[in-house]
Amino acid sequence: MRIAYGVVAAVVCLTTAMFWASAGGLHWNPWLLLLPCGAGFLVCVRGAGWKARATRETLVAITAFTLVTAYGVLTARETCADLLYFWGPKAVRFATARGIDVAFLKAPDHLLMHPDYPPLVPLLYAWGTMIAGGFSYWAPLLLTAILLGLTALLVPGRGGVLMAALLAFGYAQGLAAGAADPILIFFEVAALCALTFLDDPLLASVALAGAAMTKVEGAAFVLVAIVAYAVSRRPLRALAIAVAPAVLLGSWIAFARAHGLIDSYARGATPFVWSNETFVSVARQASYHAYYLPWVAVLAPLVFAKRWKRAALPLLVAAGSIAYVLFFYMHLDANRDLWIAVSAERVLLTPLAAFAVAAAAASE
Repeated sequence: MRIAYGVVAAVVCLTTAMFWASAGGLHWNPWLLLLPCGAGFLVCVRGAGWKARATRETLVAITAFTLVTAYGVLTARETCADLLYFWGPKAVRFATARGIDVAFLKAPDHLLMHPDYPPLVPLLYAWGTMIAGGFSYWAPLLLTAILLGLTALLVPGRGGVLMAALLAFGYAQGLAAGAADPILIFFEVAALCALTFLDDPLLASVALAGAAMTKVEGAAFVLVAIVAYAVSRRPLRALAIAVAPAVLLGSWIAFARAHGLIDSYARGATPFVWSNETFVSVARQASYHAYYLPWVAVLAPLVFAKRWKRAALPLLVAAGSIAYVLFFYMHLDANRDLWIAVSAERVLLTPLAAFAVAAAAASE
């Protein structure tokens, strides 16, 4: 678990340094960037307070699901198209420019790449490209399996096995390999576990900052998590936890606005329209073509829950996540049905993962 939180901090510190350097007009040196990366790793490894060790049986089960996912991604059975059309090209251009290539993002032909989309994923891939001397599409695919194992290790007890099984199925069914979703889920679960089991504001704040800089949905998750923590735990501490993600995301939006890149964050003015058809479409995708088995798997343990109070926070986050997923889909979009069909199975992994954390908390 300590290693997992170290990786969370390392990725956030690395990509934050890359963003700030680029915003300041400095070209990246991939080896110097190891300094903030290593510093973040060491600080959070030492700061992670969970001392319980996973049992041998738990580690074997998590390893098995990780290896199955590794087989799936390395045989190109789970590849997300976003890696090929969005994350990969951005990473290559950023690595070549040794900075965020604003001209590339502003080009009209690249509008569908969403120029203002949070930059953490292409920054991380760009750093790997610079270190390796070239971009490999296989590296992000393998990273998906590694992140699955690390995410499962964040959840104590048998809850880690449930998380591993859930994500192994979800990533395969949703074709998530190489996309931003495994990274986002890693940050979200890290934040939830830091708040639920450790009550550690530093670890939670770092993880939430990573989520906010990974996907647009990450900002909504941050808001839901902060509100849920304020309601169920400590209101004043919730404000402190919100500082890092607010500063980072606000800085990125300011950077995007200064360079004329605003696109995704300008769509909040799109009118909200309740649509039964949209609700039905999302519900259909939520079945995962498995008769809603993932939802049954994460909700069934709650029937035998012993510690509902401890599970309140992740349960509130799960409910809030479902609400904002529906909110996003209820906005007018000419390709709404296609949008739901290609993304809902990945987006709905957030509330599923939150329910898995709740099951672990309630069963302890």
